[in-house]
Amino acid sequence: MPERFLDNPIFTIVFKRGKADKHRLPLAHVIATLNEIEKMIREVGIQVQRSNGVENANGDFGVDLVAGESGIAFNGGSITAEAAMTVDIRNGVETLGRIIDVTDSIEKKRVYSVDQYGEPVFRRLAKVSGIQEQDKTELQLRLVTKKKQKPKLASFSERGMQTLRELSAAELAVESVALYGKLRRLTDFSKEDE
Repeated sequence: MPERFLDNPIFTIVFKRGKADKHRLPLAHVIATLNEIEKMIREVGIQVQRSNGVENANGDFGVDLVAGESGIAFNGGSITAEAAMTVDIRNGVETLGRIIDVTDSIEKKRVYSVDQYGEPVFRRLAKVSGIQEQDKTELQLRLVTKKKQKPKLASFSERGMQTLRELSAAELAVESVALYGKLRRLTDFSKEDE
C-alpha cells in the first residue's frame, strides 16, 4: 500500500540564536539563505525525480511559503518560515528527507562519503555557513509528512560549519611533501619522463 502523506507536507526553516534571538536578521541574509535552500531542493530533487523515473525532472515541488493565522509568513521566537509542497509530493518528501539526512550527518560529524544527493547539499550549506557566521545563527530544517508523527529534523550550527571547513581543507602528501588546498591539476613537466 502506498505511503500516505499529509495533503501538503510542511517544511519548516528556523533561524535560531545570534541575531535571530533578537527577532532581527538582515533581509538580504534571510533571502540568500532561502535561495540556497531552494536551489538545494531543486538540485537534489532533479536527481530524486530521475532515479524514480520522472521523465521531465525539474526539481520543482511547488514549494510555497505558508502564512500563519495572522497572515505573516515569518513567525517570532527565533525567525521561522514554513513552506508547503504542492506538486510531486512523494518525490518532494524524499528530496527533503535526503537533504535533512545529509545536513544531520554534517552536524553530527558522521560524514564518511558523499553521494550524488549529498554533493549539492554540501555546496549550498557551505554558502549558507558564511551568512550564518556573520549573524551567529543556527539553521534548523524540519519536515512534517504525517499527522501525529515525529518530524524529521536537522540542525546546522557552528559544529556543522566546522565539519564543512575540515572537509574542504584538502590535504595530499606526495613523496613526503604535504600539499594543502583544492588540487585542480597535478602535472610533472620533467624532461626525464619523456
